Amino acid sequence: MVIALFAVSLVIAFFSVPVLNTRLKRAGISGEDIHKPGRPPVSEMGGLAIVMGFGAAVLLAVAMVSFFHVFPLVDLITLLAVLSTVLLAGLIGMVGDLLGMQQWGKAFLPSDCRVTACSSARVPDEDPVYRCGQLLDLLSLSHDPGWSYGHDECNEHAR
Repeated sequence: MVIALFAVSLVIAFFSVPVLNTRLKRAGISGEDIHKPGRPPVSEMGGLAIVMGFGAAVLLAVAMVSFFHVFPLVDLITLLAVLSTVLLAGLIGMVGDLLGMQQWGKAFLPSDCRVTACSSARVPDEDPVYRCGQLLDLLSLSHDPGWSYGHDECNEHAR
């Protein structure tokens, strides 16, 4: 079943790249490829295809867990928290490309994704602080208990 999730993600990303590239170039959302001779135009937001493929695979996994009970060890809330985090990171990238943000400005915005992941991670009968740390480790972000995550239980732990 994991292969089906990978295949869905691959097919959607593979077939949406050419469609996105032509539409983004036509809309004027393009830049120059500085690594190729002649500097051909390339679309700026090609990562949307990856986000779309990932989102489709996660939504298929949610359907498999909810309706068919295929992955009994997969936590539905964690899946949805990861999906919301990736969608928020994609939104930040898209807004950054459209508004022409500098690279240093984009570097600080993913901290908002940590707040989303942690606040989405509340699971009954589990320690929410542990769940926050578990999600941040999954997202390869540092878990600093002194930083306010925007979640009451996390803030109580930091005190």
